[in-house]
Amino acid sequence: MAVTIKSDRGTLTVSDTLDKMVRMVLDNLAPNVEQILKEDLTTLMQTAKENWLVRSYTNKNGTFQSEFSQNSVDQFEITTQIVAMSGALGIKGTIRNNAPYAYVIRKSANSITQSGPSELPTGSHLWSKTVQEPFVANIEKINAKILVDLKKLQEQ
Repeated sequence: MAVTIKSDRGTLTVSDTLDKMVRMVLDNLAPNVEQILKEDLTTLMQTAKENWLVRSYTNKNGTFQSEFSQNSVDQFEITTQIVAMSGALGIKGTIRNNAPYAYVIRKSANSITQSGPSELPTGSHLWSKTVQEPFVANIEKINAKILVDLKKLQEQ
């Protein structure tokens, strides 16, 4: 996907070919940056999956996972891409759930996870509580790891 960087002096469009070239340069100059990003995002994604609600039904015997679930818990993915930020190129990591309804899920009184009852408060917005808030809480740690890695490269 092409990325456009605009400034008063002109416009630069980063094509897929240029994206590949930037990735190659990044891989050669700072090989651990994308790996650190992916590892930390994977940890956050796994925690989100463990706390992700599944479709359930309740009867006199309790609450159970429904066989009609569309398995949004299995539709998570991590992507990294080269992006334009303040006139410069950067790398962005994203956790995404490709289920079309994933962003609107809220916890109800009988909501469960794959492993049992959910600890989230009733009415909680699932995406915010399991993905967004942990991501925001950890972004400085992820950035610090990347900066430490870049500093090591600079000292070589």
